[in-house]
Amino acid sequence: MTQAQENEFRAFLERVKWQGRPLSEKAIAARIAKVRQAENLLGVDIEAIVATDVTMRLSLIALHPEDAHGNRANAVRKYYEMRRGRVFPRVRDGS
Repeated sequence: MTQAQENEFRAFLERVKWQGRPLSEKAIAARIAKVRQAENLLGVDIEAIVATDVTMRLSLIALHPEDAHGNRANAVRKYYEMRRGRVFPRVRDGS
């Protein structure tokens, strides 16, 4: 994730509401860190992950064994939402 991508994602997350409240700085930083972790685990840039629905789905499936609570997958799904303008459905149980 480049600095420009991080800045864009941070600006997007600052507008996101969770339970009716804006995300805290800690929550924003955690999501950015989770995207970076996903990139490192997959060995691919976040833009390549969210480029198509197929690569997104395959990436989420590949993340599943390493992501017990789904935090990385949720951060990647949020980046996808920022980039594509729609929510990507959750992938359950790696299928």
